Formats: sequence, C-alpha cells, structure tokens
Amino acid sequence: MNQREKEQYLREYSQLKAQGKPFFPYAVAKDAAMACVVMAVIIAASLVLGAGLGGKVNPASTSYDPRPDWYFFFLFELLRVIKPSSLTPLATIGIPTICMILLFMLPFYDRGRERRPERRPIATITGIVHSRIR
Repeated sequence: MNQREKEQYLREYSQLKAQGKPFFPYAVAKDAAMACVVMAVIIAASLVLGAGLGGKVNPASTSYDPRPDWYFFFLFELLRVIKPSSLTPLATIGIPTICMILLFMLPFYDRGRERRPERRPIATITGIVHSRIR
C-alpha cells in the first residue's frame, strides 16, 4: 500500500466513522432485544410442546442400570482401567486436571509461526488425540 492509497483509505474511513452509530447504545440494544426474542421463543416452545419425562418411577424395581452422561464416559473408563482404590483420586482428579492444563498451555509451548499441520507436530497430534477422545 503506497502513501496515496493509505491517505485515501484513512479519508474514507473517517467519513464512514462520522456517519456511523456508536456501538454502546445501538448494537447492545439490538443484541439485548434479540436475546429477549430468543428467550421468549424457547419459553413458548417449552410451554406449548412440553417436556417428555417418561413413565412413573417404580422404587421397588432393581432393574435400573445407571449410566453416566456422555461427558463422564472418560472418567468411568479411567476408573475401569485403574484398579487400586488408592489411585482413584489420581484417576478422577489428577489425570483430567493435568490434561486440561496441557491443553490450555498448548498455545504457549507450541509457539511456531508455521500454519501447515505437517510443520506443527505438537498441535497436530493434540488435535488428532482430542478428536479421537471425543
């Protein structure tokens, strides 16, 4: 970009900025109004359609097999693999915490400027492992 193009861009930008509206009252009001509309639609749908809760519970039945939700499957798998009860806190608290810290720190220990996956082995392997775990 040469000097003439830069000056023309700044001139056009200042004109558009002078004609525009500030973010705070206008965009925030639009977002808040849309959030209210979405909430009203969700509430109306739940009132009209209802929620299927299933049949009545029989407290005398012992045939129920409790299963965890999908986001707890990895913890149950860790508990299945790690047998000694002394290692249960490590399996349920330590390993997930270490994995989350490593995932959070990924941008800090993989600081390469390269964007191609074959030149970023740490990020590529992390992405593949993460996609296979889910």
